[in-house]
Amino acid sequence: MESSEKKQLLIMAIDVGNSNITVGIFKGDELIDQWRLRTRLYTADELGLLFYQLTRVNHIEIPDRIIICSVSPRVTLMLKMGLSRYLTGNIEIVDYRSDMGISISYETPDTLGIDRLVNAFAAVELYRADCLIVDIGTATTLDTVTNQREYIGGVILPGIEMAAESLTAKTAQLFTTELVPPPTVIGKSTRACIQSGLIFGAIDQIDGLIVRICKEWGRKPKVIATGGHARLIAKYSTTITKIEPMLTLIGLQRLTRRLF
Repeated sequence: MESSEKKQLLIMAIDVGNSNITVGIFKGDELIDQWRLRTRLYTADELGLLFYQLTRVNHIEIPDRIIICSVSPRVTLMLKMGLSRYLTGNIEIVDYRSDMGISISYETPDTLGIDRLVNAFAAVELYRADCLIVDIGTATTLDTVTNQREYIGGVILPGIEMAAESLTAKTAQLFTTELVPPPTVIGKSTRACIQSGLIFGAIDQIDGLIVRICKEWGRKPKVIATGGHARLIAKYSTTITKIEPMLTLIGLQRLTRRLF
């Protein structure tokens, strides 16, 4: 006898970033599993087999739908070919022309990172308010979207890891250190000084930009942190009000309702 309950679709959401490929498996609206891979140049078969093996090992059925946003056209092409061959051809690649129900007040929308736009979509879907999204990853981006679903624009700056790599690469006597906050702002060792500069410097930079944006915008938005270092920065920030580490994946999952 067939169940009267509506079948919950299995969605695979894939966010291809500069450093990592983040994958979320959703059953309906519930995130049931997630994986993170290093972004590099794979062949189509490598990606297809890798994703096939990940689904088998984690006891995940073949997804009903796959949705992808990507900042790497080469990886996107290989990913689509590989997934079509080994999992399913029911794949949607999101770009700025996709129907998100958002108007874009940006002079060069074709250069706008699609993850930024997906984050804006996710934020207004979740909060139904003016939102300022801070994505703290390889680069740090700040993006503004109104409760009328208008994407306004934002800011791009180097991420913490990018700043750390630049610092150690261009100064002979400084070295790589783990990104953990030191006990005091005034460092008592070179390691602590580097940690203080990178972490507290990033926090104050982000907080300062948020204050400037809100003053220029003339609104009091919800300030949402996402990305790999969101919890670290939000813990010490004076302006961030919400943490949504999986905001991009949530946005992709919700977009399947509009795009399939």
